[in-house]
Amino acid sequence: MDKQDVEKLNKLFEEKGELMSRVEGVEGVKRIWNPEKGNLELNLEKYMVYDFLYSYCFPFLVYKQRILTNQTLLNKSLALINTTIETTQQNFPVVIQQFQKYHDDVPNAIRGMTYMFSTFAQRVRKLQESVEQLSQFNDKMVAYVDNEIKKENLIFQLRGYPLDVTNDVISSDPAFF
Repeated sequence: MDKQDVEKLNKLFEEKGELMSRVEGVEGVKRIWNPEKGNLELNLEKYMVYDFLYSYCFPFLVYKQRILTNQTLLNKSLALINTTIETTQQNFPVVIQQFQKYHDDVPNAIRGMTYMFSTFAQRVRKLQESVEQLSQFNDKMVAYVDNEIKKENLIFQLRGYPLDVTNDVISSDPAFF
């Protein structure tokens, strides 16, 4: 090895020694031992924690709190959506079966309703015809009764019996007079 290489190595060792002494000179962070939680709390200078939190962590903590609040709201919304999706998925086969049943049953029901309406219309037509026949019969009966009453009045008048209208009883027997 050359003299220059030896000098370079000596300088490197000296620099390494100086760096090591500097590192050893720096005191480590002191922690307070907590028997319940362990070695968690930092022992820092007075007001240092407040300054550190206020300047660096507080905005992040507020932002993180907003994120966590939004996250909880999102989780609740997602849970609600998941439950609705699950209930929909559980009810979906039943709904499909009902639709298939309706697809099969509704045309039959429509056919039955149309048949029922057609038979009902036929019954209504028959009843209308019966009412017309009864009204014609009623007209004929009224005409016949009127005709018979007129004949009876003629008979009374021909026999010479006066018609008694004081009583509601009309008779050809003179004993009722």
